[in-house]
Amino acid sequence: MELIQKNIQELITLGFSENEAKTYLTLMMKSNMTVAEIAKASKVPRPKLYEIIKRLEAKGLCKEINGKIKKYSAIDPKFVSVNLIKQYEKQLAEKKTKTENFFKDMASIYNKNIDNNDPLEYIHFIKDKNQINKKYSELEKETKSEILLFSKPPFSMYVDDNKEAFNALKRDVQIKAIYEMEEGKRKEFCDKIKKVESAGENIRVSYELPLKLVIFDNKTVMFALRDRITLKPSLSTIIIEHPDFAKAFIRVFDSYWNESTSLEELKIKYNKYSTEEK
Repeated sequence: MELIQKNIQELITLGFSENEAKTYLTLMMKSNMTVAEIAKASKVPRPKLYEIIKRLEAKGLCKEINGKIKKYSAIDPKFVSVNLIKQYEKQLAEKKTKTENFFKDMASIYNKNIDNNDPLEYIHFIKDKNQINKKYSELEKETKSEILLFSKPPFSMYVDDNKEAFNALKRDVQIKAIYEMEEGKRKEFCDKIKKVESAGENIRVSYELPLKLVIFDNKTVMFALRDRITLKPSLSTIIIEHPDFAKAFIRVFDSYWNESTSLEELKIKYNKYSTEEK
């Protein structure tokens, strides 16, 4: 009985030892085999087979057949793949947890013992959309007291689409947001803003905002600028973690807040929307 070397190598890449791969493939080729028969066909030393078979049984790859003489058979491959994937997912989850805990501890040691004096360490520049969204969610999750927001079209999300913003509101984090009016979509804009306000945000509306901006807990500023040539919205996002810089932008936010319009005032101006809501 010849074992296919390609299959052996494929099983090794899945985490099998070479002898485990040979034993499993041997059982796939013939059912109800004794240890002696497996040893002869697989060329795996018989003394090693007993421990190997135990490991294969534990992984759900083979089973013992009851009888006077112990015999073994492979489990149907369609069930094996499901079992192995579950095991790999469990192992991956355990490794992920161990990795996160280990490097969290390492970060603590690093911060205590390494002198980090890079003057630009508090400035971060991100261009990848997924990384931007991930960092935004992380900052929302870490916020303890207040988020200030300039939101310009195209809107990436509203609070009802944003799990972390909703969780922040449930933690009694105050969210004050100024939304730039979408002139061509007034009714849709008003409907969405009403949902945002109902969720707990303090909101106002402006006819023009200078940039997309978020200030977290009076210390971290996240903003995106338009392309200076095309003047179109850009994904490029800058994050500055410095309370002095945040303080300057809070003054800018407060100025726009005082000049902007409340939703109630907006409804009065566009009374046709108020009529539709009655």
